[in-house]
Amino acid sequence: MLTMSQWCRMRSIRAAAITSSPRTSPIYGVDLVLANVTGFVILGYMRSHPELCFHQVDRAVFRRQVPTYAVTNGIYVLAIGLAWSFPWLSYGLYAGVLLWMMVRYTRIPNPLQPGEPGSGQGEIGSARNRIG
Repeated sequence: MLTMSQWCRMRSIRAAAITSSPRTSPIYGVDLVLANVTGFVILGYMRSHPELCFHQVDRAVFRRQVPTYAVTNGIYVLAIGLAWSFPWLSYGLYAGVLLWMMVRYTRIPNPLQPGEPGSGQGEIGSARNRIG
């Protein structure tokens, strides 16, 4: 049989475990934003140092990627804000961005290749033409 003080301690431990779980969602979101910012910085570095790239990242390619980074980070920041009250909703937003990116990049063979998105003029399409 539990005493009243033992029962209260167990209850406070459970309450602390339940309230601490939403902290992981904002940390995950910050990690995603920082990874995305790192990718954008690398893209800018590739644009300013074309000698390091197989295909030069020109201005049009760079400008075409900016909205993707902006929308993705905007959704991540929204999810971070919602994580404190609705952690499962924030995880849903993270998963939604992942699915959106998977669908988006299956349509674009190489987003850093000049040409219209989805036109098949990327690195993969040209490699197929060289082989066959």
